[in-house]
Amino acid sequence: MRPRWAFVLVTMMFPLKQTLQAYIPSIRGVSGYGVNIAVAGVAGFAVLARVIKGERVVAPFVNVVSISVLAMYLLVLTSFSYTPAIEGATVLLKESWPYYILMMLVLPLLLRGVGDFRSSLTAILCVGLALSVFIFLSPATGFLGTRMVLSVIGRSDKSGNPLAIAELGGMLAVVAALMWYGGASKILNLVRIAAFLVGLGLGIASGTRGQVFSAAIVSLLFFPMARQVKNLKQFVLLALSVGIVGGGIYLAFDLFLWSQNQSRFNATQMTIGVQDRLERVLVLLDAWASQPTAWLFGLGANAFSSLIRTTGGAADYVHNTAAEALCEYGLVGATLYTIGLYFSYRAGVRIWARVKEDPGLRAAATILIAISTYSLLLSFKQGCILGLPAPFYWWMVVAYIDKSERINEASMMPHAPLIEHYEEYTEQDQPAEPATTAA
Repeated sequence: MRPRWAFVLVTMMFPLKQTLQAYIPSIRGVSGYGVNIAVAGVAGFAVLARVIKGERVVAPFVNVVSISVLAMYLLVLTSFSYTPAIEGATVLLKESWPYYILMMLVLPLLLRGVGDFRSSLTAILCVGLALSVFIFLSPATGFLGTRMVLSVIGRSDKSGNPLAIAELGGMLAVVAALMWYGGASKILNLVRIAAFLVGLGLGIASGTRGQVFSAAIVSLLFFPMARQVKNLKQFVLLALSVGIVGGGIYLAFDLFLWSQNQSRFNATQMTIGVQDRLERVLVLLDAWASQPTAWLFGLGANAFSSLIRTTGGAADYVHNTAAEALCEYGLVGATLYTIGLYFSYRAGVRIWARVKEDPGLRAAATILIAISTYSLLLSFKQGCILGLPAPFYWWMVVAYIDKSERINEASMMPHAPLIEHYEEYTEQDQPAEPATTAA
């Protein structure tokens, strides 16, 4: 009955599923999809509850970002008719299409505004911290080479995806770093500190460098935006706080960089990782540029796997959604991608500008933008448009919240600037007794 809690479940579904599989032997193999179905069921019921209450659920969804993203996925499906890698593309689509529905069509509908998002953040901190602790303490947790992983079905030859638990850790660190509770909330601020260290620690232990560095960069970059600075005292406190965040990053490495995962973070290994991602992009870019017939609509879904044959014929991908959008879906795909990114940025700026005078909502709006940025950075090193609609669903959440708030303001407030086409708004349109509802 409170859709924001369903929002928490959906955003944490992948690490939640792995943790439950690690602790509950009956949840294994095919039955593990029961976790997905349960989360999707809760989210669907939450949207239905909003509809029953008479809330405007669909109208905010009709925005430039949602239309551009859905148009891009229509192009993705159309490209199956000409892709040279139909087998690999089909494998990815079969595994991923339910997540398209849940993440792009359901998730944005769970939040009415930035206030709902702020209410979900404490749950994200607490649930995320609990999951992280359970992952570290699980008997199924161990090292596979240089990566800490979960044996999700109780077998040493079948491990969970370390990227999922590292992404949880990174998001947890970003929320903890930027959240604002005020000085009186000592317990919640202690939770923030613990969540920041454990979240970064989860990424470090799993050897997932992209999540760790992206979370650290985003936390430092957006911290000044999350706090008000109106006088010298606030500026000094801000500078000290940024220093504390930087110290926390150093402490997390000191606590969670062990002999098993240490090599993942040496300069040589990181250089090799960057070179691998760059070579993939260059291979795909060269193939697209050399075929003028593909410039407009691209090479086709998962075309990269036809360029680099993988062992066993498994589907491979370029690990970069921006490169995929351009090369596999052409200038049309790149245009739709750019439109979605640009208008989600504008929506985020509008949300932040509306609430910047309220410390709590200002921090929440900043976190929303920061998580979207975090997801964007990850899409440059592990993104796959067919595999998971990230960062697109975060763009859609931002755009949905912005339009939902604008619709609500326009319906409640008589002030012209809050109403579309306000040039046509005249004094005759104002009610005799203006509403007194708070802004």
